[in-house]
Amino acid sequence: MKYRTLSALVMALPLVATSAFAATATDFVFACQASLNWTKHQCECAAGKATKELTPRGVDFEVASFRGNQAEIAQLRAEMTPAEISQAATFMTHAGKACAGQ
Repeated sequence: MKYRTLSALVMALPLVATSAFAATATDFVFACQASLNWTKHQCECAAGKATKELTPRGVDFEVASFRGNQAEIAQLRAEMTPAEISQAATFMTHAGKACAGQ
């Protein structure tokens, strides 16, 4: 029981320590799987593409979209450039095609 509590605290530290949204590839995979009918491998493929092709705010935007977090999406839109928004808005369409066979 102590191990589980400690693990939960250690895993929560990055959430407390960051001042902005800072979604990781792991966050992306979990949110993708929870939101889409995709396999883990497809979500991992998309996460890899996202971290290479999108800005950090773009990755945050994708994760917030998966989670349906409208407040976070609105805040990110206010901070993102039009190019970032456009790229993030079309990313999953392209990633879906690229990662379909995973």
